[in-house]
Amino acid sequence: MTRLACRALVVVGLLGAVGSSSCGHTTGLSLTAEIVSESLEPTSTIDGADTICCCRVQGVVRNTSSIPVHLDLSWAALDSSGGSLGTAMDVVANVDPGESRPFDAAGIFASCSRVVERKFYLRIIGLYHSEE
Repeated sequence: MTRLACRALVVVGLLGAVGSSSCGHTTGLSLTAEIVSESLEPTSTIDGADTICCCRVQGVVRNTSSIPVHLDLSWAALDSSGGSLGTAMDVVANVDPGESRPFDAAGIFASCSRVVERKFYLRIIGLYHSEE
């Protein structure tokens, strides 16, 4: 890998960063984030929308990493029998360290009242730029 390529190293990780041994790095930064709040909300604003299609997950996420990150959020929604009702997804880009941002994850193709379980998945992508 060229020295120039090492200067613009993209670090990708799931709650951790991947280092590049060809640039002389053996470990990377720890990437973390936390969901501050989340709630199921109907996609529509009409009366009785919580009992008809469709539903989304809204809330606030905070970057607890020491570098800016992109946060790829998803919630697999399940009904009472464990069947899939869809997956709510959102990407919150360029979140500075310590910053909180709202998210609005659409993709649940059922009423909010049918969702009995949500399985949360988080992928954190950090961009690291070295001035060396």
